[in-house]
Amino acid sequence: PSAFNLVASEVQRVSAAFSHAGERGFISYSQTEVMPPPIALLDQLGPQWLLQSFRFDAPWLDFLRAAKARGIRIFADCRHGPFTLETSGVREFLSLVQVFSPNEAEALALTGRRDLDEAIADLAALCPTVVVKCGSLGASGIDLGRHFDVAAPSVEIVDTVGAGDAFNAGFLAGVLWESGFDECVRLAVAAGTLSTLGAGSSTLPDAAELTAFAAHLPHPAQLPTGLACLALLSP
Repeated sequence: PSAFNLVASEVQRVSAAFSHAGERGFISYSQTEVMPPPIALLDQLGPQWLLQSFRFDAPWLDFLRAAKARGIRIFADCRHGPFTLETSGVREFLSLVQVFSPNEAEALALTGRRDLDEAIADLAALCPTVVVKCGSLGASGIDLGRHFDVAAPSVEIVDTVGAGDAFNAGFLAGVLWESGFDECVRLAVAAGTLSTLGAGSSTLPDAAELTAFAAHLPHPAQLPTGLACLALLSP
């Protein structure tokens, strides 16, 4: 289920997305702070999972604590911003989520590392499952100490806007289908790849299309501890 807060007044909010040469970016403005929904909504909807944006101020931490206390598992995306692991609230935010999925640039900026292996290790010390989006190279994940890399197929990219959201959806589809961690990462890479083949959401797959495309991806390579994403980043 999805839910929205009703704001009983005019509020200026705008986001512009742009895509070029296989990369994308966003510029956003909000006149007001983005507040969490009422905690009572968790009881009303009773979700198994919460797909959570990267918000770590006090009201959002209260909301996430309430979700975790109700047995709701949390999948968190990331975003760029002037914050690191040392920013107040960030470590607690990560400790409350079950799966954290930044992209490579976000993981490095958040941890202050230059090496992705080290960044993944830092994040995995706070969150049991970390899945890093590596763009056209695929993804690297660690789940309870097990490292996996999944390479993305070579495709003709049309539009990368929304690929990260599609990646998240593919991973959660695998979770709800009770797939293993490595298969969840493979489904995530498949969904993210398919989303780049057309403009906007025009090529997002349904369940049958997703599983059929994922079946043609190579099986994940399990790496020894300390070598996560090595295969994807080697020249």
